[in-house]
Amino acid sequence: MKDVTNSALEYAGIAVEIAIGLIGIMALWLGVMKVAEEAGLIRIIANAMKPLTKFLFPDVPQDHPAMGAMIMNMAANMLGLGNAATPFGLKAMDELDKLNPNKGVATNAMCTFLAVNTAGLTLIPATAIAIRAAAGSKLFKSIIQIISTLAIPMLIFIFIGYGAIKKVKIYEVFVEGAKEGFDVAIRIIPYLVAMLVAIGIFRAGGGMDILISALTPFTNFVGMPAEALPMAIMRPLSGSGSLGIMAEIIATHGPDSFIGILVSTFFGSTETTFYVIAVYFGAVNIRKTRHALAAGLLADIAGILGVAEKLLVESGFKVKIFPHDRVIGKEELIKNAKNADAIISLLTEKFDREVIDQLVNCKIIANYAVGFNNIDVEYAKSKGIIVTNTPDVLTDATAEIAVSLILACSRRIVESDNFMRNKKFVGWEPELLKGVQLSGKTFGLIGAGRIGIAVAKRIKSFGCKIIYYNRSKKIEFEKEFGAKKVSLNKLMQTSDIISIHLPLNSKTKLLLDKTKLELLKSTSILVNTARGEIVDEKYLIELLKKKRIFGAGFDVYENEPIVNPNLLKLNNVVLLPHIGSSTNETRDKMAELAAKNVINVLSGKKAITPLN
Repeated sequence: MKDVTNSALEYAGIAVEIAIGLIGIMALWLGVMKVAEEAGLIRIIANAMKPLTKFLFPDVPQDHPAMGAMIMNMAANMLGLGNAATPFGLKAMDELDKLNPNKGVATNAMCTFLAVNTAGLTLIPATAIAIRAAAGSKLFKSIIQIISTLAIPMLIFIFIGYGAIKKVKIYEVFVEGAKEGFDVAIRIIPYLVAMLVAIGIFRAGGGMDILISALTPFTNFVGMPAEALPMAIMRPLSGSGSLGIMAEIIATHGPDSFIGILVSTFFGSTETTFYVIAVYFGAVNIRKTRHALAAGLLADIAGILGVAEKLLVESGFKVKIFPHDRVIGKEELIKNAKNADAIISLLTEKFDREVIDQLVNCKIIANYAVGFNNIDVEYAKSKGIIVTNTPDVLTDATAEIAVSLILACSRRIVESDNFMRNKKFVGWEPELLKGVQLSGKTFGLIGAGRIGIAVAKRIKSFGCKIIYYNRSKKIEFEKEFGAKKVSLNKLMQTSDIISIHLPLNSKTKLLLDKTKLELLKSTSILVNTARGEIVDEKYLIELLKKKRIFGAGFDVYENEPIVNPNLLKLNNVVLLPHIGSSTNETRDKMAELAAKNVINVLSGKKAITPLN
């Protein structure tokens, strides 16, 4: 509650600072605009834009002052001149309100104008360019200098100069416009405070984290890096907040990296929707905003999705993405995939004989995973379809998650964290949450492939003795790590820690059945980051309930994504949502490898990682 209160006060202060800062800007630009309006320059510009404005704003007379203000707002936004765009926009709202028969209720023209405003129609995103240049980007460094030193002064010079040519009383007219700007800046303070305080409470109260968690599966599905999600969400809420996130990401990953360019594009292709609505509607006392917020957010989403589509289309392929953030059923899978030349599939998508028979044009199924038990590989081969996976690139990430589970189980990390969060800690105790030390223990590796060996390499550094079960003897592995090949029964009987790294097939399904699990020592820890169906999960739960073994770590489950409710009740287990490969680096490499397999096959070349 304290964090929420502090955040509310902080954002209220920010709102007042913004409003005070706007006073000078509003006075300057509305004064300048008043001069241009008296000189007839705004009318000339509006007449030139009539075909567009007549289409967008049919309810607004073409010669009305609102037209000129809206055009100047859009032009300033396109040039990245935010300081100029806001006064023009507020002037436009003031003029539109004069045409409003129902005061306090947004008109169609107001809603359309704000949708256009929040769409981020920016040709030169000056702020994003400045951040990228400061971070050492080699692209477009000079653009920001041109904008900052020439564009704004030139605009003022043109407006005032044209007024002088037309013999406008510049001083008197400028002061009159400046007074209007001052009044507008004062009027928006309560609306700005209310909106920014709400945003502050939303962030501090955990709303942002919940929203990110809800959207992450979708962004993972379309291949968008997880780090970009906070930027995409924050941009409609707060310009300063999204700017800070963008600067942090660029500093971490580099301005010219894929994610650096992505967040820069997000920043330039969307707008601070909630801020704009609060300020613009607040300036004219609009309380019923109707569909303005929905239209503005839709414009933001269009900007973000447009980036993804552009990146895919530029690769030379027509791309179709399943639009829903959920597991796709068989009928939907067939409907969406039957005419595709290539498919990038997820583990949750089952390509059995029935589905494969419907793929009339398919040449390749590129599985976005190292495992491939979701695809009937041999039947696909009989139909002339190449199947690929993404090995190697996720070896380190999966090995790291396996070791993390081992450490979390052995030292009761999650249990200790919950203990602290529930305020049970009253002081040091000699028996409090005692765990298991890894040094000197026997580590049993089931499956000595790339991932298994990578886990053993990391575990060796803890001083463990390594034994392994594998179809074939691994001579180099034994030499390097002093590992010894043993039978599965002996491994189960003698290991203190067991980690599973096998593919799921007819031979490995329920490999660790009741008879094998009964062999476990009472002090043993079992970790599974391979496939849930390799282990008799129900019987393992019974052992854990009875404390017959020390603990277990799961990243995969027998009936995934359904997790056995009895697992959730145990405190001697650590449960993860199948995130073995879920690092920014690995997911990017997986997506790249899957895409390269598709490109190669459709281009008549060999697949990089074929399975058949």
